Amino acid sequence: MGGFVTPPAGGDAVEGRLVVRRPTGFTLDVRLTLPAGRTVALLGPNGAGKSTAVRALAGLRPLDDGHLAFGSAVWDDPGKGLFLPPEARRIGVVFQDGVLFPHLSAEENVAFGLRARSDSPEEARAVARRWLDRVGLGDAGPRRPSDLSGGEAQRVALARALATDPEVLLLDEPLSALDVHARGGVRRLLEEHLSAFTGPRLLITHDPDEAFQLAAEIHVLEGGRITQSGSADDLRFRPRTPYAAEMGGTNLVPGRARSGLVDTGSLTLQVPAASTDGPVRLAIRPSAVAVHSDRPVGSPRNTWSTVVERVDDVGGRVRLRTGDPLRLMVEVTRSARDELALERGTMVWLAVKATDIGVEAG
Repeated sequence: MGGFVTPPAGGDAVEGRLVVRRPTGFTLDVRLTLPAGRTVALLGPNGAGKSTAVRALAGLRPLDDGHLAFGSAVWDDPGKGLFLPPEARRIGVVFQDGVLFPHLSAEENVAFGLRARSDSPEEARAVARRWLDRVGLGDAGPRRPSDLSGGEAQRVALARALATDPEVLLLDEPLSALDVHARGGVRRLLEEHLSAFTGPRLLITHDPDEAFQLAAEIHVLEGGRITQSGSADDLRFRPRTPYAAEMGGTNLVPGRARSGLVDTGSLTLQVPAASTDGPVRLAIRPSAVAVHSDRPVGSPRNTWSTVVERVDDVGGRVRLRTGDPLRLMVEVTRSARDELALERGTMVWLAVKATDIGVEAG
């Protein structure tokens, strides 16, 4: 899948195949390359194996098979009996809840890693104060985690991760525990510091907006396997699984194509004439579907009547779920919802242009 920019010249990459088997029978088996100077996201639902991948990369869970290296340094290779412990990997990790030491002040939390690598107390405190200033918490040094808001605690956690000059940065759901107001501020802070960090960085998230905004490359993780890799536009316009389609805000419809038509089983749609024949996947953006109260006059060929099964406010838009003969997610403006009196049970006509339907061989 395309959409990647050329990585910066020089710098070591993290590369490996991570195989971890849990006693429950779940197996994580993924190949990852984290280039220097690039933010890569691992996007997946709960239980997909994201946290297992973080633990394997950080050295908190040895691999059962595969290998893991940073440049020429082997971090883990069970086949050769090689394993580098976490403290020797120079990785900065930001967890979703910060995991700050409750008995230490904010300054002492940031200085902890510096003290652990044998920096003098004075030097460690000086570096900690500089990093607290950088994350906008210059006056929070004496405060304990219990006296910090969620957003402030996550800023301290980021400062702690970066203060030790790590070679690799891992962000494990760094925004998920924050409220909406705090999330926006910390996300902007992450953008700023990620752009200045020259090493590989991996963002673990279940939030597509985070992945789209912070990462250049996105790997979709489902059931311990990577099912799609690419850019945000790849997920939006060329999803390969129903989950990827949902995360990209796109409808993914399987069907069989022939001569510019696709049979979906309950509805036949016209698609671009140059499309392939045989099994296909159709990608239909919710905003590309027009909603009418009556059958459109002089309408495009792809029109059908259906019922609105669900109405949800999503930001400044309204998301509809429609019923048979083709169940779709559709987005309209609030004014359109009000004008058409859209609610559960409303009968509507849908229309979509053939040129607004993406087609990939299935």
